[in-house]
Amino acid sequence: MPPSEALLRAPLTYSHTLDKYESFDVTGPIGREFPKLQLSELLKDDAKIKDLAILASQRGALFFRGQDISNDQMKDLGSKLGELTNKPPDSKLHRHALSSKDNAKNHDENGKTDEEVFFVSSVREKENHSNRFNAPLPKLASYLWHSDISFEHIPADYGVLKMAEMRTTLVETRSLPARTRCTTKLCDGLTATHFQVSELYSRSSPPSTTTDSLFLQPVFSRVLQQSKDPLITENRGHPENTGLEFSATQYG
Repeated sequence: MPPSEALLRAPLTYSHTLDKYESFDVTGPIGREFPKLQLSELLKDDAKIKDLAILASQRGALFFRGQDISNDQMKDLGSKLGELTNKPPDSKLHRHALSSKDNAKNHDENGKTDEEVFFVSSVREKENHSNRFNAPLPKLASYLWHSDISFEHIPADYGVLKMAEMRTTLVETRSLPARTRCTTKLCDGLTATHFQVSELYSRSSPPSTTTDSLFLQPVFSRVLQQSKDPLITENRGHPENTGLEFSATQYG
């Protein structure tokens, strides 16, 4: 337990340093987009990065277009998002179990590897999760819903995702059963669907009687057994994120 003076007694307060940038709420309950802001411009301004973290917590997700930020700059940004919002000093950037430097599949579009950056590739996803691509389209969108790295004992506070390659033709939208294919331009307008789902859930769902949740990810152990891809088994961003169980209970 940290000393009492280190505990937060109230939510962090947004100081409006980002108000001068054009932005709009993507939906009512979640998401805000900054269509013209470059994240690389904020890296030397801690006040703006702190406000960015607070906005991300308040809105759930922030969106930025046409970013020139590099992988190393994203790592700096990710570190500051946590540091400026009082994360514990022994919590560092998360190292994904599949991002081992010895894993030849974990590299960016230029072939560079980095254990603190997890490179998402549709090619690798088809190798590791072929059942998701070959199986019939699920009837429920919740089939593919997940919460990243909540299976760690000390999960991340924030995550930064950059789309390095975007398809310009047809893309799969497996989480939306009503439309199995759409153009990227059309996909931009599908965010309204998330608004309807979120509004319906927040208004009609009964209050939960418990906030304790069990998270587990058995896929990584299966990948280790089947494909022999090396896994990071020690200190995945925090000393407690160790081992191959990939299971944790988050207590509310």
